[in-house]
Amino acid sequence: MVQHARTTILEALVKTLSNLPTTDDNVFTNRPGELEGEELPGLVIVMPSEKVVADAGDSSTTQHRQAEFRVIGFDRGEDMEQRLNRIALEVEDAIFADVTLGVGVKAIGLDGLEITVEDGTQHVGAIEMRFALLYRTAEGSPENIVA
Repeated sequence: MVQHARTTILEALVKTLSNLPTTDDNVFTNRPGELEGEELPGLVIVMPSEKVVADAGDSSTTQHRQAEFRVIGFDRGEDMEQRLNRIALEVEDAIFADVTLGVGVKAIGLDGLEITVEDGTQHVGAIEMRFALLYRTAEGSPENIVA
């Protein structure tokens, strides 16, 4: 089945971030809300936006696509902030071990991160890591990532 390059990239991110020491295989895409129960600690990956620019220096109809993706780590309990920082370390190490993600991505950069902690009875927290990702496709062929 033909799928958009964004879907291919999301699947590659799930594969890259699965089985990390802290979050194991609790990796989800485009999931609304916080994770709960057996899903913790866990990750949610979203790609909320993308800019498309024609390649002016290329006579072909290649498009540069800059996508934003976010990896949000959730956890709960004692020493949760320390585990959230551990999650960030593991995510960054995994992503930057191969920025192509095995699918031809050109570049990935970390734009920032933010930790939020609720001090209620559940003591739930999240760390949101924001990344920029660059890939190219041929115009009219968004399913194929090109070199």
